[in-house]
Amino acid sequence: MSYANWFATFKNNYDLTDNYSMKYLFKGMQSPERFKLLLSLTRISSESVIDALYDHLVKGADKKVACALNQVKEPNFTPALKALEEKAAIVERIKEIDGVS
Repeated sequence: MSYANWFATFKNNYDLTDNYSMKYLFKGMQSPERFKLLLSLTRISSESVIDALYDHLVKGADKKVACALNQVKEPNFTPALKALEEKAAIVERIKEIDGVS
């Protein structure tokens, strides 16, 4: 079995964020560098959504305020935030496996 096939099977049968429904991203608690790295793991490309996420996660604006400032509708903001949260959970899981706290 090729690695690609193995990974596809693994990904379909194992929730990479399993047991990680807890939040890792909090308002105003991300450094700009961490935000950029997490963002690079996603397919989020809308500049206004990215700016709203940045305002919320790095600068500490409330979700509604971040959306309003960047003219983003919350239904567009929420899935993007969830995508970042999922990537953050995976990063934390890798740190656990590697014994990094």
